[in-house]
Amino acid sequence: MKNAAAKLKLAKLFALLGAVILWFPLLFAAAAAVIGSAAEKRLLFDWLLPAELFPAAVLGAIMLIIGAYISRRFCKFICLVSLLMAVFLVAGQLTAVLTGLASGKIAAEGAVFNLVAALIAAYTLLLLADCIAGVKLTFALYKTND
Repeated sequence: MKNAAAKLKLAKLFALLGAVILWFPLLFAAAAAVIGSAAEKRLLFDWLLPAELFPAAVLGAIMLIIGAYISRRFCKFICLVSLLMAVFLVAGQLTAVLTGLASGKIAAEGAVFNLVAALIAAYTLLLLADCIAGVKLTFALYKTND
């Protein structure tokens, strides 16, 4: 019984820390938008900021996957969403680099720009889904009796 209680505590720790770290890119982008918009007195939002903070998202996703794996809850969903999140971001980055959009060789307009923007938007939505799954996992684990 001691082993099960220790596993639950470890799962809670990984789920909580993973969820908090996963939220960082989205909350930082929102905070920067609010502060920047207030300072400039016009709406400002850096829609690429969550993608630029991808290392935090990877760290949070790994911790969340470990917490889900230990607890055997939401494991398939969290793993799938985390994998798709990485795939969409890499696809967006590769498309931007290979077409010259990232270096400025082509203008930020047209089909290529729209494709890259859609891939980054899909990454951001998957990041949000992972964040919500992290919150659900954390609440489910903390409702469990030790």
